[in-house]
Amino acid sequence: MADFKKLVLGEHDQDVELSTSQDNADATHALISQARRSIDIYTHELDPKVYNQSRCVEALKSFILNNTSARIRILIRNPDRTIKSEHRLINLARHLSSYIAIRVVHEDYTSLTDVFLLVDQRGILHLLQGDRYDGRCNFNNPRQAVRLNHRFSEIWNHSTEIADFRYIHI
Repeated sequence: MADFKKLVLGEHDQDVELSTSQDNADATHALISQARRSIDIYTHELDPKVYNQSRCVEALKSFILNNTSARIRILIRNPDRTIKSEHRLINLARHLSSYIAIRVVHEDYTSLTDVFLLVDQRGILHLLQGDRYDGRCNFNNPRQAVRLNHRFSEIWNHSTEIADFRYIHI
């Protein structure tokens, strides 16, 4: 298991193999904790073992509160179960909707099997099968990050916002 606390976003260009939910949670937390500009998440469902953990949600909240130009975009393929659950990240998105945008993946892209996290166009966490924890992360791979960002942006532009994620403030 890698010591993610020693890896620095934008500096350490080495692939770290991931194989467990704990590896994924640790890598996700480390990447998000170092974000300065943007976080993009492409997911089938917001995996509760990774994204519903208090340390992940607190890192996202800190990112937003400490960066006036913070931007988090989330593409979710199967939002129904996540909407119905008391997911901490969804609750954060409801309270900070100016900074967190969530869209449901357009049906043309639902056959894609991988999931990924992009941080500041440098850091990546990429799983080839969204229902498995085998994958890799890299804290400084701008080439791969750009490729994944182009795909993310294409899907984002064809996807729609999910109204159920927002509170209505009166």
